[in-house]
Amino acid sequence: MKRFCFLLAIALVVSAKAQVGYSWVVNPVYDDAGDFSNGLAIVKKGGLFGAIDTNGKEVVPVEFAELNPFTEKVTSYKRANGKVGIIDCKGRVLCEKDYEKIFPVSDSCAKVQKGDYGFIDTFGKEIVPCKYGNLLPFSNHMTYFFYGLKYGFYDTKGTTVVPLTYTNVGTFGDGLCAVALKDKWGYINTKGKLVIPMEYEDAGRFSEGLACVQKNGKFGFIDTKGAVVIPFKFDMQANFTNGVIEVFESNADASVATYYDKTGKKLFTLKAGWWTDGPFSEGFLPVADGHYYGFLNQSGNQPFPMEFEKVSKFSDGVATVKMDGYIGVVNTAGEKIVAPQFEQAGNCVDGLIPVKKDGKWGYILLSE
Repeated sequence: MKRFCFLLAIALVVSAKAQVGYSWVVNPVYDDAGDFSNGLAIVKKGGLFGAIDTNGKEVVPVEFAELNPFTEKVTSYKRANGKVGIIDCKGRVLCEKDYEKIFPVSDSCAKVQKGDYGFIDTFGKEIVPCKYGNLLPFSNHMTYFFYGLKYGFYDTKGTTVVPLTYTNVGTFGDGLCAVALKDKWGYINTKGKLVIPMEYEDAGRFSEGLACVQKNGKFGFIDTKGAVVIPFKFDMQANFTNGVIEVFESNADASVATYYDKTGKKLFTLKAGWWTDGPFSEGFLPVADGHYYGFLNQSGNQPFPMEFEKVSKFSDGVATVKMDGYIGVVNTAGEKIVAPQFEQAGNCVDGLIPVKKDGKWGYILLSE
């Protein structure tokens, strides 16, 4: 009898280890919780927001009416009394201003609104006056401004790098930005110099060293020096993310995507009736076959069965999946490392995942 109880105890321990691939780092006590970014995550309780570190310590008190994610080491906030400002990742207020709104920080600058729009630095110094109908966040330390049907560019010091010149512009990526004069597009660098000639009918944003451009009615891809990497063969503009090009070709079912690598080699065409639920991430494409969700790899193969009600993108080698109404976690081998048991979940960052259980949010740490 003693031996049976001992073996049963061992079986229970082994079973528990097999089923539980996580531990609670932050117990489910919040009304909402975001992904970690720069070591902090935004949490909500009682209608107010704060931020916790990876140990669950509330670094920024839960006392703000609005608090943007820490996409940098600082972020913007709004208090319940309407005051807005910028706070750093240690909870220190860097500035508090009387603007109507301070938008998320990018390139150590934040768009602000006081009727019209301008920019401040993280200490509250106004670097672009509030006199524009709209402005985009900074990217590659540049942003455009618009006045009198012409576009120009500011840098993060508020210096006019490009005066009001262009009739249309894109956004910076890889240090370059698409700009247009009348009907032709080219690219400028962050000093405002035209480095790729105005010879395209359309031009997209550079990402991972490539941009989709149009010539003679066809789309192809160029590198940052303007050299053609993938010939002008597509009838529609293509998107390039995470090393994979997604294009909807007019000679096929218009709702079906075809995928290429960055050299222009065709990888696969999605099956008719299937659809995607986001771009490739960590080598996997979330897809649905009309009944269930799953993943395809870059060869177009299913690495494990299509059996889920919903899936997320892969992040840190794992993805959240929904089965029987609950959320669990799988790895890139398709192994269910956390059994479905949560009501909702966010993305994994540094092994930590925000999850909702019994109506409240907390954070789990995946076991190794």
